[in-house]
Amino acid sequence: MRVVYLNKVRMDTNIPAVNFSLLNGYGLALGGAECILITQKKDPHFTTTSLFANFELEELPHFQVIMLPRTARFGIRTNQWFYLEAFRQIRQLHQHRPLDAVISRDPGALPYLAWLKFHTQIPVFYQPHNFYLDLSIRPDLKPANAKKYRWLERTFIPRMTGVLCLQEAQAQWYQKYFPNHAITVAKPGLLRIKPPQFDRFRHKLIGYVGSLEWKKGVEFLFEAFRLLEDPDLKLVLIGGRDDREIAPIQHHITVAGWQDRIHITGWIPPVEVDHWLEKVAIGVIPLKNVFYNRYLTAPNKLFDYLSHGIPIVTADLPAIRNFLPDERAAQFFTPENPAEMAQGIRHILKTNAVYRQFTHAALQQADAYLWQKRGKLMLAEIHRLCHPAKG
Repeated sequence: MRVVYLNKVRMDTNIPAVNFSLLNGYGLALGGAECILITQKKDPHFTTTSLFANFELEELPHFQVIMLPRTARFGIRTNQWFYLEAFRQIRQLHQHRPLDAVISRDPGALPYLAWLKFHTQIPVFYQPHNFYLDLSIRPDLKPANAKKYRWLERTFIPRMTGVLCLQEAQAQWYQKYFPNHAITVAKPGLLRIKPPQFDRFRHKLIGYVGSLEWKKGVEFLFEAFRLLEDPDLKLVLIGGRDDREIAPIQHHITVAGWQDRIHITGWIPPVEVDHWLEKVAIGVIPLKNVFYNRYLTAPNKLFDYLSHGIPIVTADLPAIRNFLPDERAAQFFTPENPAEMAQGIRHILKTNAVYRQFTHAALQQADAYLWQKRGKLMLAEIHRLCHPAKG
């Protein structure tokens, strides 16, 4: 199968979409497809070699990355220039050798996908990372972009070959509004498994990976840290996109007198994230109880923790339950309840034997999410939707 994966994200920036897009494309190649990833870059000198080095990726014979330079025309900088050039290249790729599918996670790409399908008959797929169809249930969204994306989803999803949702909770919402359309689940995954190499149980380092923005619930993690009342516990926040995110968190740490117990790394390359995760005893997902977190998220941090066999303490939300169907690898707590979060941490660290049980379960769960397996399953779903009579 020959597939194009398209995302407007600039691959030399510090946002989770970089990780997801690169690994999704790479995972499809591991699953057996010839995959061409088409994205953008800000720095003209940024190369695929640099990108692969950041993730410790080996080159694959059937995986190609095309990073188009971010440009402005007529003094206007817009992603529409990217889409026009990207779809020109997609047509050329198809003329050279037929494509079996084009996938994009960008709502802005939907009109171009619909045009491509109409004029070339290439199957096209939308892989939403949000939900815009009903803004009455989305007070968290910015009205300007949300209204535009609502129109795009309502108008063009019916023209897609199918919709590839990240998990079941999200798929149920799209199925509600498009009951007769092809809505399916194609879960993301993780690249490799790195079993622990030393006794993390005695290290007592709690870890959090990702953005420090408000909806991630970091303030509840701080309160749980305080309630634990264990001077041996330490916390590392692996992330923080910029000073705007980091400064207020650092101020809180200073006021609490936790400078020697809590460390913020800032945004670091995935290779360095892995080095920190090798030391982490428990990974926390303290998400707030908002619509996006309940039904739409597929957090990179969950796969980061599982890939290292790190026991997880997580807010109990439908989207997270979709990835952790049992409690052997995780302790769930009521969202926004730091006392329950603290209790979950205590339980996992109760004894070394209990800790090892959670670690073993996390490694088992990780094996099911290896991209080589997830890529094959995603390709199977694409094939099924392209050939429904043969499904």
